[in-house]
Amino acid sequence: MQNKSKNMQFEPNIILKSKYCPLSLQPDFPICIMEEDIWYFSSDPITMVHFHNCIQIGYCSNGDGYSYINNALYPYSHDYISIIPAKIQHHFSSNVNAHSSWKWLYLEPVTMLPDLTPDMGRQLMRILYDGKHSIPYMIGADTEPGIISVTRSIILEMEKKKRGYKEIVRSYVYILMLMLLRMVNQWERYVIEPRTNLQLIGPALQYITQYYMDQLTIGQLAAMCHISVTHFRRLFLKIMNYSPLDYIQMVRLEAACVLLLRTDESVLNIGSRCGFSSDTSFNRQFRKHFDTTPGRWRREIQCMKKPEEQRDAVSDTDM
Repeated sequence: MQNKSKNMQFEPNIILKSKYCPLSLQPDFPICIMEEDIWYFSSDPITMVHFHNCIQIGYCSNGDGYSYINNALYPYSHDYISIIPAKIQHHFSSNVNAHSSWKWLYLEPVTMLPDLTPDMGRQLMRILYDGKHSIPYMIGADTEPGIISVTRSIILEMEKKKRGYKEIVRSYVYILMLMLLRMVNQWERYVIEPRTNLQLIGPALQYITQYYMDQLTIGQLAAMCHISVTHFRRLFLKIMNYSPLDYIQMVRLEAACVLLLRTDESVLNIGSRCGFSSDTSFNRQFRKHFDTTPGRWRREIQCMKKPEEQRDAVSDTDM
């Protein structure tokens, strides 16, 4: 969970566009579930965030990465949930060379629980709707296993929709709200230091994402974060599980794979476009991480795609 008093704002290097994604919830049962959502790593800079007209609760069933919520970065991993109030802008991304699986609940808990006492209703409105960041955006099973368990139970009931599921879901939502209220009164005990550290190296991460094709230096990236080179290297390795240089190379390789797959450009041009100083350097790094050359990787992927294209063509003629 993040510490509200120490929440360090992350300023992106580009102007973000914001998209409003409203959901229409049933008045008598204002909760819905989105099917499993897969997030991948992208070497492109974040240009779009979105927000909703209701509370969004997400559960990460697999993978890890980071979220960009209300102008700050927060890491997540397996068995984390996100709680994002209405009108809060957000975006999710997986770590390099990985993907993450999420399931999403959208709800209006105060409307959903008509038997709330006036006092409890006021408290929920305060932590969920007042816009003063009263509740953590990210919660892990290491600090609040009960909240994670109840969230999973709500998701299971919403997916199965067995007889009586609506009343069971209402009961679970009530329990979840009680747990959140209890947690808010003692959440400062659960500050996760790596989250603050991630925000500290956030300017470097965003700069790498946007300018990976340029010749970057560790000193330049450390200066953006206003910390020493030694401290920057240590923090980066601890948080990202890559050294800064290895991370830059992975971002470049991911971008190169996209160009190899989607364009007919030469391997030499792609390597140069993605920031590799020479064809030899590009081939060496590609072989190191993928155990093959860029050209051979492209040919193997194209051979794998041809049977699928042929099957699609046959299916089209049968229609």
